Amino acid sequence: MRNLVLGLGVASLVAAAVSFVAVNWDAFDAMMRASLLVGVTSVSVLLGALARSRRLAGTATALSWLTMVLLFIDLFAVQRASFSGDPSLTVTAVGGGVLLALFLGLGRWQPGAAMKTGAAAAWLLGWWSAFAQWDVTGLDVWILPLAALGGWLQWRTSAGDPEAGSWERYGIALASAAIPAVVTALGDPDPLRPILLIGIVTVALLAGLRLRQLALVRVAGTSLAVLVGAQLVDVLRGVPGWAVFALVGVVLLAVGAGFEYRLRRSGKAS
Repeated sequence: MRNLVLGLGVASLVAAAVSFVAVNWDAFDAMMRASLLVGVTSVSVLLGALARSRRLAGTATALSWLTMVLLFIDLFAVQRASFSGDPSLTVTAVGGGVLLALFLGLGRWQPGAAMKTGAAAAWLLGWWSAFAQWDVTGLDVWILPLAALGGWLQWRTSAGDPEAGSWERYGIALASAAIPAVVTALGDPDPLRPILLIGIVTVALLAGLRLRQLALVRVAGTSLAVLVGAQLVDVLRGVPGWAVFALVGVVLLAVGAGFEYRLRRSGKAS
């Protein structure tokens, strides 16, 4: 019965906020609109913190859901008002504020499903709105916020396991970001994206070697090999076939000699 009453109370307040924005919005000036929306949301935050301090877990949970929904209603309202004259830029700015509020403020007193869902949605909304505003193209860039979110979830999941390796901590998310980035770079006629990505994965590879992070070394090393190999193929297209085979033979001989030298030295050491 308690949960039913709290749920109906939250639903009623949400319906009131939606009705205000959808129907009675034009009846108030900009200052009154902002005061009502921000005021109700702030009161919800304060009441939730008070309920948590009084150990009213059910009330605090209901208010956390209410606050999360109100924040996104506020976001829509600010976009509709378009105070800056650019709705996309407004959504981006407010989306970042919502994300910070959910992570730093609300998550401290009610780290439940509402806060995690709201934080993830605000993260994606803020970044994708920024990409739309900046006319960013490329599937890899749009997938990057999802990969970052997946990496954070993977890191949090494995945080309590002292035996978790680098692949369990962040490897899957890193690979999910690297694969579309490499594929997009290979198909981009502009050399800027491949060159920039080669620089990034080179730094990542050096960092992985320095920190001894196997997942970082594998993902960055594989990405670098594919990108450099594709660039070499483009360079060697105008080279005669005999020269290409000769170059490959020299490289293979050098690699084989290196392996033989290392095996010989290890044999002497033993």
